[in-house]
Amino acid sequence: MKKIVSFWILAALIVLTTIILIMKTSLPIFTFIWLVVPLIILIKNKKQVLGIEKILKNELIKYTLLHFAILTIIYLIFEPWSGSYKLLLEIAVNMDNPDPTFIWLTRYNGLLSYSIMFLITLFVTIFGEELFFRGFLYHYFKKKISPLGAIIIQAGLFAVPNLIIGLMMPPLQSIIFIFGYAFLAIGCVGGYTAYKSGTIWPGLISASTMNLILVLIYI
Repeated sequence: MKKIVSFWILAALIVLTTIILIMKTSLPIFTFIWLVVPLIILIKNKKQVLGIEKILKNELIKYTLLHFAILTIIYLIFEPWSGSYKLLLEIAVNMDNPDPTFIWLTRYNGLLSYSIMFLITLFVTIFGEELFFRGFLYHYFKKKISPLGAIIIQAGLFAVPNLIIGLMMPPLQSIIFIFGYAFLAIGCVGGYTAYKSGTIWPGLISASTMNLILVLIYI
């Protein structure tokens, strides 16, 4: 599995770099970090758990559905009246140099745009986030403190780079996006799923699917 994930990361880096050069997108520095650090760990063969172990099919389905159900509840609580994710999408696609994940929504129409965006989300963007935070950081801190403490710390660290997007939003939407979505929905729920399943795979599938659904609702 380590070799497969190593090649996956290399392919993701190549794809991301190609998109930036050809599509003239913004430079997602954090995404490069999320991908490069685990790759270095894998290349050096360090005994660092990254949450990339195999998982039984039934377990994968169970924890993916659990993760997705909790995400759905959180977004149903906050999104209808705040529109925080809708605002995130507006910011992402309307920048002078759109984000590599969402630029496809501005260049193509219909099924093609959604399909490419979903694949980039699943295999590059959210994959990097899950690998670094719910994989590397969660398991790193779990060795030193309790699983609950590790979940909270990695979720808090995940929320930090999202402050950049939060600063572009009105105060209420910013708070909901940073604490409700980044910290709670993605960070804590993703961390809990990683704790229960022992891997990043349920969280990766669920978060990528939820992102696609929200895009389909708003775009």
